[in-house]
Amino acid sequence: LEFRRVLIPFEKLALLTLTYTSSEYDGVLTVWNEKVRHNKIRPTTVAQRLSPLESTTTYVVGQGVSAITRGDFLPYIRTMPHAEYPSGSSCLFEVVEELINEQLSFLLPGIFDPEDFVIVAQFPAGSSKVEPGMTPKDDLVLQFKNLAEFTTAGSESRLDGGMHFRASVPAGKELCNGIGSTGVAWAQNLVGNVAMDEEFKMLMPEKDSDMEDSTSSAVSVRMMGLAVTLFFAFLNL
Repeated sequence: LEFRRVLIPFEKLALLTLTYTSSEYDGVLTVWNEKVRHNKIRPTTVAQRLSPLESTTTYVVGQGVSAITRGDFLPYIRTMPHAEYPSGSSCLFEVVEELINEQLSFLLPGIFDPEDFVIVAQFPAGSSKVEPGMTPKDDLVLQFKNLAEFTTAGSESRLDGGMHFRASVPAGKELCNGIGSTGVAWAQNLVGNVAMDEEFKMLMPEKDSDMEDSTSSAVSVRMMGLAVTLFFAFLNL
């Protein structure tokens, strides 16, 4: 599905940014409160301290699937030294999925479809920051049909990488359900007219208009998907 580029007034981008940052802040506070309360240890600690001499088979960075002793186990991505449960990543995936879907539906009426919001990420062979020159073996293209599919894959990646136990992922998602929607409602209320006045409606350029020379903020729905992708590339909660 291809999207035309659209011109989004600065006010709309500011509203989206406000929603994003405020909801993310609330999500982090919420999940961190539960992390401190539960104070659960990470898979790395369990593997290294319980039966450290026992053999296991897992993926080893730079070697692939290999047999190692549990005491030598390391997650694919460095795990930060804070409590494991619930997953902060799955919490924030839930928050951002809600706010992006609802806020773009509000800001792009008739244009944005939360069920058909294609996100595409391309990774050249050997471009991994963890295993440079090795991973991926061939050029890799990941495509998700919408944010729901994208956030599910993102949450599951925390299990694949060895950062979380399975129970933490749905727990984080359930804990933070509704935070993004609440942030959207709060931000939209600041506009003063949730239905939006005529001058605040989407500016749709003609197909042949010279958008490159416009001083307005030119953004595509596909680029918004890329922004979300880049954001989660830095998550390690």
